[in-house]
Order: sequence, then C-alpha cells, then structure tokens
Amino acid sequence: MYHVVMAVAKDDEGLAAKVDTIAGLPSATDAVRVTLVHVHEADAVGEEPVANQPAVAEALELCSEAELQVDTYGLIAETVPEGLVEAIEKLDPDLVCLGGRRRSPAGKRQLKPGAQEVILQSGVPVVIAGELDHQVPRT
Repeated sequence: MYHVVMAVAKDDEGLAAKVDTIAGLPSATDAVRVTLVHVHEADAVGEEPVANQPAVAEALELCSEAELQVDTYGLIAETVPEGLVEAIEKLDPDLVCLGGRRRSPAGKRQLKPGAQEVILQSGVPVVIAGELDHQVPRT
C-alpha cells in the first residue's frame, strides 16, 4: 500500500486541492493510504484532539468522499515545519502532500511558510498541490 502524509493546517484553504491531488494517484481508492497530520504549536494551550480540529474534520470528509483510506496523526512541536518533519520520520510515508500558494507575477509557484524546510529535510518525495485555475500560463 502506498502511504501518503497530507499536512493539514489549522485554517487550511487548500484541502480540496490536496485531496484531489492524492485521489488522482494511480489506483488511489484501492492502493493509497492517507495519514492526515496536524501539528499543534508548543505554545497552543488547550488544543482539542486532532480529529476535532475543523480543518481535519473537513479533510476526513473530503477523503471519505474520494473513497480514500484515511487516518489521523497529531503532535505538538515548537514549529509546524519541525512537527511535520518529525511526523514524516515516524510515519515513514512514500509521499508527502503540502499546499502551495498562488503563482507569483513571474509565474513561479510560491510555497507556504515552512514548506521549503519540509521539502529539504523530509527525505521523501513531496508534492505541492494547488488550484489549477490560479496558475498563470507560461509565455
């Protein structure tokens, strides 16, 4: 089974794009297992369990609608990128799915804060998902 870790932020606007990207993998409904990872920052006191986070609940619903096998993983870390790298090391996925920002005026995909750190430190392939309608065609 192909294991994908999908990062879920507290206010994650790119959930649908990330789930669509994962659902587009070959044989996704039969051969892909998704772990939704949510990182609580160390200074966040009183955070609810990971499955109770609204963004995680929405991601669970989107994965269910896409007929993906899904589970959740939450942890507390000093920073979100550090927590994601720690989760990736522990969960040992085949692929990591992160959200990207819109394209810059120059047409380059912009990364969310910390995404570069995860890409450089994770040791596994990382896909950056984003909405296609926000992309600027190359000229």
